[in-house]
Amino acid sequence: YSLGLLIIEITTGEKNCPENNQPSVRNFIDNVQKNWTTDYITSKYSILTAYGLHQVKQCIKIGLECVTIDRKGRPTIEKIIDTLKGIN
Repeated sequence: YSLGLLIIEITTGEKNCPENNQPSVRNFIDNVQKNWTTDYITSKYSILTAYGLHQVKQCIKIGLECVTIDRKGRPTIEKIIDTLKGIN
């Protein structure tokens, strides 16, 4: 779960800071899932190539898979590594 949060934070540059008046972890995850679309990514990082866009989307996807509520639905570290190797 924590690995997923780290991947999301590193990829998006956004931080999950559940302090006073800050969103909960679940709100943070929901906002990333809702807002980090292809259009949003390309508008935020207009210099990305198609391949760079693919990399960002894959990392967000991995991060979101890691933070699913049902721990049985989370990918293994081996699957994460294999997916990341495929990004190269």
